[in-house]
Amino acid sequence: MTAVSWQQRLDAAFNQDEVVSIAREFVAGMDPVAVAKLPAACRPGELVDAQDVVSYAYDLMRHDYREADAHAALSVQHLAAFFSQAAARLSQIAAPAHLDQLSRLFR
Repeated sequence: MTAVSWQQRLDAAFNQDEVVSIAREFVAGMDPVAVAKLPAACRPGELVDAQDVVSYAYDLMRHDYREADAHAALSVQHLAAFFSQAAARLSQIAAPAHLDQLSRLFR
């Protein structure tokens, strides 16, 4: 059996609820000590819906990494990478079907 990556799980999600659930699992699997060392503005909050995922992705991406120590900065970057992918998947899911078909032509 091969391991399925977080990106593969996001790619396989069919609706927003699935993406939110995957994001919750991602956060739940994080080391609590590492989470506690994150800058306060970058600690994950409650992920109830797609808007929470997108808002958190935005907050992580605009965070100034220079304010954190090296380990915390890596953790923030790891979170930002995952949540930006989740936000992108949510955008794909929300796009009208004809735009999704058009985007497949250019892949």
